[in-house]
Amino acid sequence: TQTGATLFWMGSGVDDGDILVQQGLEIAADETVTTLYDKQLDVLEGMLEAALPSLANGTANREPQAHSEATYCARRVPADGYIDWDSPADQIWTLIRAVTHPYPGAFTFYGEHRLRVWGADLHGASRYWGMPGQIVATTDQSILVSCGDGGVLELTEFDFVNGPVRPDDFKLHGRLGVSLLDLHEAALRGTPT
Repeated sequence: TQTGATLFWMGSGVDDGDILVQQGLEIAADETVTTLYDKQLDVLEGMLEAALPSLANGTANREPQAHSEATYCARRVPADGYIDWDSPADQIWTLIRAVTHPYPGAFTFYGEHRLRVWGADLHGASRYWGMPGQIVATTDQSILVSCGDGGVLELTEFDFVNGPVRPDDFKLHGRLGVSLLDLHEAALRGTPT
């Protein structure tokens, strides 16, 4: 529910310099990585403006970081965006929001085609029910997909890796994801997935 923005002095290690100024900010329940970056840039701009006079006159703060509390995150790779439709709807929704623009996006497959998902709405419990990854409804702008917990996600922004896609390109009751049968048939045809 919260994150922070920090301006710090350059040190010899990875982000380990003394803190110049730091500010917390709220993470909205429907935040995406894009909207969070925008919030952080606004906060950082304000922090820098406030800090410039003290930097100019040599009175700027230098608070050492607590290095024993530092954590590191492994490098993310595009494969981390794979959608496992057996997962609960809220977890898939969170994944989509976490890897949208400017990252490579969440992805799944529709038959042999790789489908990137950039935006979705969480429906949770729904009047629709289907197997995980099954398309349970379509609209003019979106497709609704059943998830592992019975919840439904409405995919609102998506494309195929090799071009655009429209909701009417999908068959009602079709399945998203990778099945062993699809992989086997693609291998027999020599089609890359």
